Amino acid sequence: RLLLKELGRRGIKSLLVEGGSGIFTSFLNEKCADRLHLVLANIIMKNGIPLVLGNKTRNVSEGIKLKNVEYRRIGGDLLVSGRPDFGR
Repeated sequence: RLLLKELGRRGIKSLLVEGGSGIFTSFLNEKCADRLHLVLANIIMKNGIPLVLGNKTRNVSEGIKLKNVEYRRIGGDLLVSGRPDFGR
């Protein structure tokens, strides 16, 4: 949060954060993401690294809902963009 506040103080209003599940989880837990762009590949992996680390969501009502969702095909993949609703 300190880095984000400093960037804001310097007039930087937009930041693209790219990383793995640790970075993604940190930004969600701190409610620092105001827009998400998720690319779903046309491949289903049997094993892999989870998108979000930490406590498991037990049911759909515990999840973070996306608002203003947009979908776009990119080749065989799907780009899902939306604003996380942390107020639920």
